[in-house]
Amino acid sequence: MSRTVASDPGELAATDDPYALLGLERSWTVTDAQVRSAQVRALARCHPDRHPEGASRNAAMRMSARINEAVAALASAEGRAEVFVRVGGGDAPIPQLPTDELMEWMERREWIDERRHEGPAGAIAISQWRSAEVGAVLEAIRAATCDAAGHPAHAADWGAARLCIARLRALRRACGGEAMRG
Repeated sequence: MSRTVASDPGELAATDDPYALLGLERSWTVTDAQVRSAQVRALARCHPDRHPEGASRNAAMRMSARINEAVAALASAEGRAEVFVRVGGGDAPIPQLPTDELMEWMERREWIDERRHEGPAGAIAISQWRSAEVGAVLEAIRAATCDAAGHPAHAADWGAARLCIARLRALRRACGGEAMRG
């Protein structure tokens, strides 16, 4: 279910919630296709060419940039998870991983580096491992923060979700910064 996006850029409230900016319901189940569709609708409503010169046009240009930033924030599984946790659980910082877990990530990085020297078979092994890891971490975030329908739960464990975000970031670094889709 999507919400309506205002057609006048001045009507759009300043928000740090990409879901709200795009007129999307904040839900764990939002898909890439829904994000892209919301982007098209939002940009069509506030495109600078639809507004006369002057302040309205400048506001439309700023809003178009914000819409594109919102789409970029929601474009990957990691990004959607980070936004979901930040918007739902407040602005508390993402914690550092415990020392023992950081050591495990260093070992994982070494494993990845070894696989990269194995050619296509190694690349497949890395991809399969990364997909399984991303899936497990995203499921842990969903379980800590969502009800059965994928909406923010009233008794969400945002602290656990933030620690999972730290794990997603460690996974991205271990894989050399490659984008993770999900």
